[in-house]
Amino acid sequence: MRRTWLLTALFILASVNARAQGIAYSPGNALTYASTLSTPCADGNLIVLTATFGGFAPGTIHVCLSNVWTPIVPAAIAVSGTVLPSTCITGAIFTVTPAGALWTCASTNNFVPVGATAIIKTVTGLLNNTNTTILNITIPNISGGAIIELTISGSLGAGGAVGAFESTTGRSFLIALTRVAGAATVATISIGNLASPAVTVGASSLNLTASLGVVSGANSATQTIPVVLNLSRVSGASTNHTASMVSRIVSPAPTSITIN
Repeated sequence: MRRTWLLTALFILASVNARAQGIAYSPGNALTYASTLSTPCADGNLIVLTATFGGFAPGTIHVCLSNVWTPIVPAAIAVSGTVLPSTCITGAIFTVTPAGALWTCASTNNFVPVGATAIIKTVTGLLNNTNTTILNITIPNISGGAIIELTISGSLGAGGAVGAFESTTGRSFLIALTRVAGAATVATISIGNLASPAVTVGASSLNLTASLGVVSGANSATQTIPVVLNLSRVSGASTNHTASMVSRIVSPAPTSITIN
């Protein structure tokens, strides 16, 4: 259903832009996703770039005109639905109904709410009981402070008694940041509620912890702080775990602090 919404939006936008440019186009033409523009092409067919090619960004739509690929739509595709899709192309716009919240695809498969300093992210292939940077906090050389709300879910990978996702847990964290221009950033992390692990019968449970790494960058420049995650199984041999997270910056004033 989500793919149908996206395809419908692409066809409508392409049709409008094609007519504006005098291009013969009908909804029956083929639409494909590709990282390159291969030639020759059949007139009227469409390609959505999934990677940068020929100076065009991912998400740019091309129509075949006189056997030549011609860009006709910028990478801003409006789609709506009740749930965010699990995948997206950079530049896409999504409206969640009925609330009407607006999201944009900041990078491949990464929706960010418009008008808020927040991020939704998934990391896969996490080695068992290994500290891994999952987010980076960037603090410019200004005076300011913020709180970052962070919720992380973690699931075991394959290799255990049952299989991938045999158990899942989650935890919330609050990160406090403060900085005076020309001085080092000071940051703390507080551990919040822990979700009781959901464990498949016969499978292993798991542990989830998060911490802050060392501040990098001179006191006279922008500084960065990594957020480090550790997922570990209680028993068995599962690895290549998966984590998903939602984080949001709360600040009393615009500070240009970002997370990615």
